[in-house]
Amino acid sequence: MSNMLKHADGLYSTNCNLNLEKLKASMFQLETVVDKHYLADFRLDYKGTYNSSDEGSSYNLLLHPLPEINALYFSIQSFFNKVQTDVYGFRMPVKYWMQCWYNIFYDGKYRDWHIHGQERDLAWHGFFCVDTHDSKTSYRFNNGQELDISSQDNLMVMGLNHNQHRTYPKQDITSPRITIGFDIVSETLLMANPKFINKSFGQIADETPQMRNHWMPI
Repeated sequence: MSNMLKHADGLYSTNCNLNLEKLKASMFQLETVVDKHYLADFRLDYKGTYNSSDEGSSYNLLLHPLPEINALYFSIQSFFNKVQTDVYGFRMPVKYWMQCWYNIFYDGKYRDWHIHGQERDLAWHGFFCVDTHDSKTSYRFNNGQELDISSQDNLMVMGLNHNQHRTYPKQDITSPRITIGFDIVSETLLMANPKFINKSFGQIADETPQMRNHWMPI
């Protein structure tokens, strides 16, 4: 992992040195598993077909022992420690948990403007570029200013989760755009917010909640 670059307050990037061919193969293998076991009844997305990022709360990519996943986890952990040190001057004495998912966008599809939380959360969102060349991610801040970050393969980006952002498709849409997304939140926030730890079974008569088990410590 090379030196960290600060793009704006609470927004950073760093270049990694992961084996992208191994990681890409792992993503396609995981796509089959997730589609079969987690998403059988989920097929809507923002642009007309199933979107792989919509059900990131149903599984954790990092809990699947596939090639290069271990290296990815430690890259995220190391980057997170550096970001916190730059923002706060030290690694916060807070217990953090992470969810992680893949984004595989076919046929020029993309994710429009969205956020991952509220400013009061003091939580983080990031992504890692697996196959994204000739595309970008744009950020829009509270003052209305926008910032583009070129999506270079092996680039990791991390920012406060209330930063509004969107993705753009690759110019070459014959192959999918592949990134890995992750959210990092405090244990206090997880336990205080039912949307993070509970999910409803919908048609079950008593609407019994179940604690989500896809979060992992970081």
